Amino acid sequence: MPYTSFAVAGAGPTIGGRIVQALVNRGASVVVLSRGGSSSTQTPLLQGAKIAAVDYSNVSSITNALKENKVEVVVSALAFGALPAQRPIAEAAKEAGREVVCTL
Repeated sequence: MPYTSFAVAGAGPTIGGRIVQALVNRGASVVVLSRGGSSSTQTPLLQGAKIAAVDYSNVSSITNALKENKVEVVVSALAFGALPAQRPIAEAAKEAGREVVCTL
């Protein structure tokens, strides 16, 4: 695996959580970008991942989390209702100098 550090947005108990689980099982460093107070971070699928509370509408908040955790790849598995958050996530990835962004 050429990349070893990932951030996953939308890591609830469905597809995003399973992505986190698979990455952690492969030995990757994973940080979950979560809205503050979100109950979706309680799923066992996120075991082994770091949780970073961010404001999905605030580019600086997301950028700081990416830089602090030395994230190489950003994965967005946000639900349809959260699609407006895709733009700030992409902008934050660019601002943080991350070249790989995957949107599901």
